[in-house]
Amino acid sequence: MRYLTDKMFYKYLRCPHWVYWDVYGDGKGGEDAIMKKIREHGVFDEREYFSNFDKVETVENEGDEEEIFIHTVELMKKGVAAIFHGRLIDGNWVGSPDLLVRARPAAGSSSRLGDWVYEPYSIKSAIIEDDADIRDEYRFELAFHALILEKIQGVRPEFGHIIDAAKTVHPVAVNRVLENFHLTLRQIEDILDGKKPAPFLSSSCKESPWFSKCVKDAEKCDDVCLIYKIRRSDHAKLYEAGIKTVSELAATDIDTLVQAVPEMSRRKLEMLKRQALALRDKKEIVIQKPFFPSARPEYYFDIEGDPLRGLHYLFGLLEVKSDRAKGVYRHVAAWKPEDEKRCWLDFLKMVSKIPGASPIYHYGTYEKTVVSLFAKKYGGSARAIAKLEKNMTNLLTSVCEAVALPVYFYSLKDIAKEMGFKWRHAEASGVNSIVWYEDQLKLAASGKKRDAAKAKRIIADIVAYNEDDVRATLFLKRRLEALPEPIET
Repeated sequence: MRYLTDKMFYKYLRCPHWVYWDVYGDGKGGEDAIMKKIREHGVFDEREYFSNFDKVETVENEGDEEEIFIHTVELMKKGVAAIFHGRLIDGNWVGSPDLLVRARPAAGSSSRLGDWVYEPYSIKSAIIEDDADIRDEYRFELAFHALILEKIQGVRPEFGHIIDAAKTVHPVAVNRVLENFHLTLRQIEDILDGKKPAPFLSSSCKESPWFSKCVKDAEKCDDVCLIYKIRRSDHAKLYEAGIKTVSELAATDIDTLVQAVPEMSRRKLEMLKRQALALRDKKEIVIQKPFFPSARPEYYFDIEGDPLRGLHYLFGLLEVKSDRAKGVYRHVAAWKPEDEKRCWLDFLKMVSKIPGASPIYHYGTYEKTVVSLFAKKYGGSARAIAKLEKNMTNLLTSVCEAVALPVYFYSLKDIAKEMGFKWRHAEASGVNSIVWYEDQLKLAASGKKRDAAKAKRIIADIVAYNEDDVRATLFLKRRLEALPEPIET
């Protein structure tokens, strides 16, 4: 029997091939240790939260699945206030809710347990501001648990609940989720029945331990999914038009493409074709020379954050006074979570010294989002905040407007590495920096001198990683400035 588990919804929505290769792979993908640590990491003491309940029973969740399930049901029949790490089983469905909490059944409902039912709770490491932040995989996981609970207790819970990193409880109405849940469920069941998903790559696929296998499969058939910024709907339309490979797209003239795929705009087709040509020919295609302000000094900005705690703990700034200068790197950091506000206010002091016309380059939307968030959360110098909002320039926008590159993703690391930039640390990545931050917190908290020395070395790695990120941004900007004039075609 192939089991269908709650974790499959997360995996499917990140990358459908993740589910497929977990079931049918050769076992060499395995679970990525870093991603596993991030997904399973608890940012607060779960048992401390449980003090809200009269009685909490913990189920030993190692060993035989059926025995764990039987123990869970026995506790449900007793009507304990809350059950930690229970197991729910119905046929081939196996769910592992973080918490089951006793509640009153809806009016007119009749529970097999008595005058109570259980509702599922899921503990997440993210900070959830509102319903828009509740991801589909969170909702589907709760719906999955609710449907198994319905089989056990005879009543479907009206609500599932998410406990976020701030210990805030967010209710999710189960019935509102079910239509989309069942669509996703059918697709997962197709995979369990042996249907391999069509090739497709997106940035979320990088979370899968099978990512390299997915890339190789797509490269083997030269699938158009390798093209940057192609959506699933675009992919399907090109397939319907008989254009399934990068080479086919690159070889098709634009007028023919417009006729073959009338649902897509000419501008979008031109962008996809340029990207296909860059991949096929393994070369950069210049679209237009980018414009950059001439004001000096200029600045390069990067933030390190820990989504496990909803924390943004390091602000790095590189000041460059001339076209050939190496620049001076400075940073402020919160090596303890409670220092986040102080870190932000210290950063604003750095910003206040930046000349009014100086551009502040960053890569992607993350830095702008954090600045907006912190301005609302912590306030600070209105003049410095206004300067950031006015002078921040997203270099990713400049890249997309100026050049098509022979890469599958346009992350800073994908592009800068393609152009020749090297990070000092062999394991440098945003994911690793999160793990490093968590590690240094634990080491610092131990009170041991040896651990304090280890924490200091980890902090040095984090700072070096951030400095390399801003230097990579400078490297990329200079490469863009050096682009030749586009060739007329």
